[in-house]
Amino acid sequence: MKTRNLGLAVAALFAWVACAVPVPARATTPSGLVPPACQSLLSQPNLLLPCYLNDPSNINIAGSIAWCFSPGTCPSYPGWPVSAQNQLMQAFYYTVAWYNNGMTNYGGPLSPDPPNNPTVNAYATGQVPWPDLYPDEAFRIYVEHVAVSLAAEIYQWVPWGLHDYDGNGQKMGWVLDGLLVFSTDVSTGYALVYVEGATPGNAITTFKFLKSNNLIGPTRLDTIGRVLDWARSNLWHFNGTFSPEYYFYNWQYYGYPPVSRIISGTPDLNPAEAPLASPPHHWTAGCIGTSAFLMWVLKAVNIPVQPIAAGGHTTPWFISEDLFLSHGDDPYNALSKAGYPATYLLVSRDDFEAWFGPNNSKPIAYSGQNVGRKPVDLAVLYPTSNWLLYRYCDDVANNRDHASGRVYNETFNSENVSSASAGYTVTYLEELGLWDRLAAGKDTLGCPTSPY
Repeated sequence: MKTRNLGLAVAALFAWVACAVPVPARATTPSGLVPPACQSLLSQPNLLLPCYLNDPSNINIAGSIAWCFSPGTCPSYPGWPVSAQNQLMQAFYYTVAWYNNGMTNYGGPLSPDPPNNPTVNAYATGQVPWPDLYPDEAFRIYVEHVAVSLAAEIYQWVPWGLHDYDGNGQKMGWVLDGLLVFSTDVSTGYALVYVEGATPGNAITTFKFLKSNNLIGPTRLDTIGRVLDWARSNLWHFNGTFSPEYYFYNWQYYGYPPVSRIISGTPDLNPAEAPLASPPHHWTAGCIGTSAFLMWVLKAVNIPVQPIAAGGHTTPWFISEDLFLSHGDDPYNALSKAGYPATYLLVSRDDFEAWFGPNNSKPIAYSGQNVGRKPVDLAVLYPTSNWLLYRYCDDVANNRDHASGRVYNETFNSENVSSASAGYTVTYLEELGLWDRLAAGKDTLGCPTSPY
């Protein structure tokens, strides 16, 4: 992006935006496929699930449900102890009853939300604890998520089906496999279960959030877009450092932010941030926290998401669609608040690997410039965010030319902006019509009073 053929670049950029939403992998298998031997049990969830999971047609689903019951003992569902299988059956039964009762009155035991943190006292004694969970509570959280996934599949709470992931361990695994989303630390002599980025709670809260806010669409891609749009409108990057002290300030929890508290919103109790203490904000733990939040939220509707590295940061890979963000912070980047569909933020594999390399293999000196690149690229064509219009209006009021103006120097000039600008020049931006669109945006929307 440092040098461009201007004559061809303008046409290329407009051709690119015409197909701004990459073509995803289409679902071919619907939900609701129940083996003939089990169909008579649809009204008896406690009997249906064992029949369903033991049927040969569902071997990929049953084989992807896995948990470590002790170090080195991590079987899939068919090898689980009977007590563990029964716990899943019970969670499934109560989940179906809860949904049929209008998503109220969950009749059985439910994991605490947020979960208890066994290292909560470590901070008081000067230690820096990992945000661990008690193993029994972690397993309950896990089976509640599996129960929601299976109920959504069997009773068609979502249109797309788990069988569309047959033969792809990553797609099926990042929905059902507990070994991928929890890890176990036995260094202290006993097992604690570790999560990173966001702390899951009970899955019915997450599913109800999606259902009640009309975030479950007719396709996986549409659902991803709705959730990203919610994130764009609601999430705020938290204040402070990744430490128990700041976790508590932002989420009143000595661990990574509970998913339920990101959804509900919490005050920032840091005395130095008093103006933000009220009203609560939907704080998220930066790019790693947002990637984990998206993973847990979309898992509840059987859309697999894997947080991955990208240029020294973290971003979500929407595995079933093979799409990415250029940075986990993209949805609430000030440039992203420009009114275009949130799916425009998604990046194809070809572009993602060109920017970061396969498996994040490009040098940080190059890939770091592409962290958060997509909102910057989109801002050229959709420069109606408060961030840009505020600076444009200030430039106009102070008679600054394009080269000396705030629009260029605070957003696109790679000499001043450390990431994502990738070397846009004033001449190139003029060729692309950036300032013409800014003028039209000012005429239509007026000048914002704030850049946010």
